[in-house]
Amino acid sequence: MSYSVSSDEIIRLFGLKGIVMFPREEQQDPAELSRSMRILHEVGLPHDDLFLSRMDVKNPSQESVYLGEFLETTGRPYPAEAQRWLVLGYFNDSILALDPDTEHIYAFPEGNSRHLLIHRDVESLIYSLCALQTYHAERDEADDEEALAQQTHAKIKQFDDTPFEDPISEWNIIFEEIFEGSW
Repeated sequence: MSYSVSSDEIIRLFGLKGIVMFPREEQQDPAELSRSMRILHEVGLPHDDLFLSRMDVKNPSQESVYLGEFLETTGRPYPAEAQRWLVLGYFNDSILALDPDTEHIYAFPEGNSRHLLIHRDVESLIYSLCALQTYHAERDEADDEEALAQQTHAKIKQFDDTPFEDPISEWNIIFEEIFEGSW
């Protein structure tokens, strides 16, 4: 299957330790997996300081965690339908989870009782993280850093405008900081 980003691209941008592959459960038929689940198994997720794609950094081999189980241990509220959503990791001050039915990625910001749609699917999350990492790698050499930031913002938005729909989205905060020169 063809995806917008490959494992090789993630490794090139984030390094060999910067990719996390999600193992497929043996009883799963690959033909029955959603596109987002296939991407997690075949491509993996970037992993760095901005996006920690492991729930437990001390135990990186830990299997996927269900959002409900995790949030119950921390005492944070969550909608009933999110009980079986899969936690993908941490993005700044939010936990990101995959709704396996819709394939949407939701952010659960700390200090906020609501959750928000942040990506249409896993491919969008990976694409956006790779675009941001490319910006980060090229900005010191760029003739016009602001133009490069605008191009990166536009590139992400063209692929999926969902990351910028909610004003408190991590993506809006990151790009506000980039445009202000504080990132």
